Amino acid sequence: MKITKNGFTIIEFLLGILIAMFIAASSAILLRTFYDNFSHSQMQLDLQSKNAAALERVTKHLRQTQSIESAANQDLIIYAYYYPNDPAPDRLHFAVVDDILTLGVVRPSGEAPNFTYLLNTETSEIAAVNLSNDQNPIFKYYDLNGNLLASPPNPASIKMIEINLWIGAGQGVTLPPPLLLSTKVSLRNLKNNL
Repeated sequence: MKITKNGFTIIEFLLGILIAMFIAASSAILLRTFYDNFSHSQMQLDLQSKNAAALERVTKHLRQTQSIESAANQDLIIYAYYYPNDPAPDRLHFAVVDDILTLGVVRPSGEAPNFTYLLNTETSEIAAVNLSNDQNPIFKYYDLNGNLLASPPNPASIKMIEINLWIGAGQGVTLPPPLLLSTKVSLRNLKNNL
């Protein structure tokens, strides 16, 4: 009489389960890596798009500059119309706090021609986030001929402002090298060569 084997032995069965578990674990690690990379890329795109929009808003305000109160590498105070219906330009204060570019706005009060700006009424908003400028200036200033002005510049000499936003990561995530968003803004209302 001949005995035939039907099925698997217990060792073959356990070996099959072990191989399946190894494949499942490898697949899970691979999927997790893909997900982490996707999340990281999505975060980079979000930061880039938010800060590109912020750069556009800052540029818009700078183009409307009526006068400059003070200028430094990480700090700028201008007078421009933030609220279009105001009777006089608003006082706009761009400043870096930690890794955030803030915009403080003080509306004019009083009657023409004696408008005043009450600094205790300043409202602030976040202009740009996750900056990693460190020692790199956010603002660079140029004269009418396009020459870079030494810091701190004389506000009357400023005719063009370069804005450099180095975007890093936030929330404990590191990006590859920081991304630079940059533009130069000609101060149309301060030109005297028209």
